[in-house]
Amino acid sequence: MEEAEISLHSVLSLLRRQSRLISVVVVGLTIVAAVLTFTLTPIYNASALVLIDTSAKNLLDPNFQSAGIQIDDARVASEVEIIQASPVLLEVISQAGLISDPEFGVSIGLRDRILSYLQLAKPVLPTGEAALQRVLDSVRKAFSVERRARTNLVTLTVKSEDPAKAARLANIWAQAYVSSQVAAKIDATLLSRNALQARLEAARSRVVQSEGSLDSFLDDNLPQIVKESGRTELASMRDRLASLAAESKSSADLAKVVESSLASRNWASLTQSLQNQALQEMEKQRQDLTQRVGNAVGASATDLRAELAKIEQKMVDTAQRQLNDLNTSIAGTADQESQLRQQLRSAVLSSPLSPDILARVYELQQTSELARSQYQTLLARIQDLDIQANLQVADSRIVAEAMTPQTAAFPNVPMLLAAAVAGSALLAIVLAYLREHLIGGLLTVEQTAAVLRVPVAAALPRLRRTAEGGGGGPADVVVDSMLSPYSESVRRIRAAVEQRLRRQRQFKSSASKGSGVTIMVTSSAPGEGKTTVALSLARSMAIAKRHVLLIDCDLRRPSVHTTVGLPPDGSFAQALADETATVELSGMVKPDPQSDVGLILASASTEFPTDQLVGSPAFAAVLDRLASHFDAVILDTPPIGAVVDGLYIAPLVDAILYVVRSGSTRQSEARAGIASVSSVKREDAVVLAVLNQQDSADATYRRQYTGYGY
Repeated sequence: MEEAEISLHSVLSLLRRQSRLISVVVVGLTIVAAVLTFTLTPIYNASALVLIDTSAKNLLDPNFQSAGIQIDDARVASEVEIIQASPVLLEVISQAGLISDPEFGVSIGLRDRILSYLQLAKPVLPTGEAALQRVLDSVRKAFSVERRARTNLVTLTVKSEDPAKAARLANIWAQAYVSSQVAAKIDATLLSRNALQARLEAARSRVVQSEGSLDSFLDDNLPQIVKESGRTELASMRDRLASLAAESKSSADLAKVVESSLASRNWASLTQSLQNQALQEMEKQRQDLTQRVGNAVGASATDLRAELAKIEQKMVDTAQRQLNDLNTSIAGTADQESQLRQQLRSAVLSSPLSPDILARVYELQQTSELARSQYQTLLARIQDLDIQANLQVADSRIVAEAMTPQTAAFPNVPMLLAAAVAGSALLAIVLAYLREHLIGGLLTVEQTAAVLRVPVAAALPRLRRTAEGGGGGPADVVVDSMLSPYSESVRRIRAAVEQRLRRQRQFKSSASKGSGVTIMVTSSAPGEGKTTVALSLARSMAIAKRHVLLIDCDLRRPSVHTTVGLPPDGSFAQALADETATVELSGMVKPDPQSDVGLILASASTEFPTDQLVGSPAFAAVLDRLASHFDAVILDTPPIGAVVDGLYIAPLVDAILYVVRSGSTRQSEARAGIASVSSVKREDAVVLAVLNQQDSADATYRRQYTGYGY
């Protein structure tokens, strides 16, 4: 529970310290997002719903019934891919005229426009396949297919800047897919028909060949068959077959001549071929009318031509009737021939013949019947496929056509603005965290020790209200409220310094006057609270019965006198500057109004180079003299990062307190300052860090020490 409270308190403290950065980032990014959102082109979505029926469909099957919808995942997945395949999309492009469409058509891109504006290149619009491919790419980006989970329903969605166009394209797309499905089934049926058609001629040839082989065998062996069987009627049947074949051929030749004469309007040939008396009479009339038409003029010629046309039409009708009768006769003769041939074959097979002849006849007959059966099967299947090609239906149907959308699908202004606020807030918090933990901001004792690689004496809590009375602010709390968290933290600093120095046998208790310790208090930059820390530590030591002297060594911007409420005093700097005189300290030490701490104050002056004063032998000698009269001499020195004076003082002291302000001091500056003082200090000198104005220390102290009278 405590860890959760501390973590929440730390987060809230970080947000408070970095509130300005967070506010600027959130407001700025939200404004930018709002501007961009309202400048975006609205995009509308229109969707058509298609049902894919995977059941088999054959309208010629008498047992076919429209069964329930079957779910075939593989088939539906395949159809989804076909829907967005190039042939279907190209059909949509063609039907909708998207080649010249401003939104999907070929246009100059942003890159080409920029290059053209900069006169670096001249834009060239693609043509031919390149243009079609660019339009196809645009269509693929705007067209999407989604299958509704575990169903045969598929949604075809089109995105467009124009809501009506989006609906129109979605419906064209759905219809193009359904039509392509029918066309594919027709093509597949015709492909099968063509494959069978290629084999039909070979089957017909086999029928003719097998029939001819049987007839030839019978003709060649008929005398022997008649002799062996004693059936003389077989020869008569053969003669009759020959007569029927000749008659059929003669009639067929005559039919061809008649058809040719009718087609060419050769009346003389037609009359001569048919030998029809009626036709002969009409031919005479036709010739007479033809001669009269040649001699007549005006209305008489027109009437004669009309009469001539009637005569010719009668001749055509008469010839056509005779041609039909002739074809009927040919068909009848063919039937008689087929029946007689079958009778002859049956008679031969039923006759008492030698096994060789009988087996050969039977073999040839079976071959003929098998060839005929195969031919009939192929012919029936081809006719069936021809009918199927005209009776194909789609496996898919449009369940719901796309309607014109009334609201834009993009941008979703409320959602985008909410996302922008949330995203910018998250980014702002991350930036705030990085600013405090990487760029600057040492927040915890552990972090400070890890970054600076020196022990941390204590963390001083942030005081929300200064103690009343006196101008010392936080330093007065050490005297006025000795059991406060702040006072306890200062005592921790004092204990850490004393223990470190005691280990090195340099610290002496108040009962043993003589060689005191010198403690330097510094920081990276101004405003981090080093003066307050120095004064607070001095007063805490004085309360602990130590004989303490605090020297304001920040000769450029002294602040101890302001903190304690006394006037500045420049005599210390004057004494250091006078190399010929002996520094008299008795008159320079002022009493602290709040404690028994002795003070050597300073005043800002530009008369002397301060680094020369603190780096002089006189300053070192004065420091040695003071250390022999006080238990502790605390030096409030200038910031290491701003002024070089501290680097001259560091080699002269026993302990260095490096003050960093929580959440404010940059880590790079703190590391650089520690490195600087560490490089010039004595080997036996102690370096400790102090984390000043930490937010969570007060709450921690209150929980831990409530039972001790606070």
